[in-house]
Amino acid sequence: MPLLPVPPEFVPGQLLSEALARQHLRSCGKGVKIYKGSRLVPPHLISIGDFSQIDEGVHIFAGEGIEIGRHVHFALGCSVTGGGTCIVRIVHSLFADTDDWDGQLEGTESGWPGFFRILRIYLTHFRGRRSANLQWIAPAAGTVSEAWKTLTTALGLQGASRGDIWTAPAGVPALGGVVEHIGQNPSHALIRLDTPGPGVAALGAVNFGGTMVTLSFYLYGDQAAATAARETPHWDAWIQERFPTPAEPLQESSQ
Repeated sequence: MPLLPVPPEFVPGQLLSEALARQHLRSCGKGVKIYKGSRLVPPHLISIGDFSQIDEGVHIFAGEGIEIGRHVHFALGCSVTGGGTCIVRIVHSLFADTDDWDGQLEGTESGWPGFFRILRIYLTHFRGRRSANLQWIAPAAGTVSEAWKTLTTALGLQGASRGDIWTAPAGVPALGGVVEHIGQNPSHALIRLDTPGPGVAALGAVNFGGTMVTLSFYLYGDQAAATAARETPHWDAWIQERFPTPAEPLQESSQ
């Protein structure tokens, strides 16, 4: 059979010539790949380091000027603006024969805003500092809203609002700072910490095969690892006391 013409959608992307890139960019390293269909505006304010790749569909707006480092890959859908702004698109997808996975995708999607808030706090207050993380997930009785009330009551967060200065009550390991976010749906709170050290506390309650409470601490600075090691046994004991591991698995609870 004679070969059929290949539709344009199946043809590999075409590269701009290296000579053209060097002619128009402010600087262009060796081994750089720039695919046709990308937009670099204006090119004379854009520098690209060695072996970096710009896929088709990528938009780079230089603003007052932008420098892209070595071995950087901008994939389809990325947008960058000079002056410190980056637009990140997150896509969740899978292939399934039924709609049973829709809830899983929606649950995953609802968790992203919390992580973006943590990133914003880090970039605003702790940019460039070393980090150490602590995380606990513990089963809790009742519904998610009931578990959230139990957790926030134990931590003295009931009735707290964004911007409040907060300190954990007696009986809780040393913890305190500024309330950056608190919400009921999803049940989640973020505290910008000054005690036991600079960082962020992310607290929540979720239905994850059963009702769970979550406590995550992101500590920053040269003493972060030492602080994490010192505080871990205190939080282990507190969580085991407040949310002990059940003898039998808890049943999945409705919201």
